[in-house]
Amino acid sequence: MRDRVRSLTVSFEQPTSFRSQHEGDMLDYSAARESEGVGVATIYTVQVSPYLDWVASNGLAGLTTPHRLWLIAGMNQCVEVICDADDAPTFEISEEE
Repeated sequence: MRDRVRSLTVSFEQPTSFRSQHEGDMLDYSAARESEGVGVATIYTVQVSPYLDWVASNGLAGLTTPHRLWLIAGMNQCVEVICDADDAPTFEISEEE
């Protein structure tokens, strides 16, 4: 019996900013979530972030509407995406045998 190959595609309509980091750079963040009793997930929102603060104060157009930071945590890579607070990502799951 072969294992199924699953993939998840996360799409944002109009992201304001995004950055990718090696998951090793996020170890402190994961440790902090664990000490707070927050489960480590694949994707969640972050309310307080130096990156979000920096984009809000240094963005070319300046952020005039509330924004939200999403963190997508992968096995070897983490992606942070900033978008309008009302924009939610869409998800597509595919599975192959």
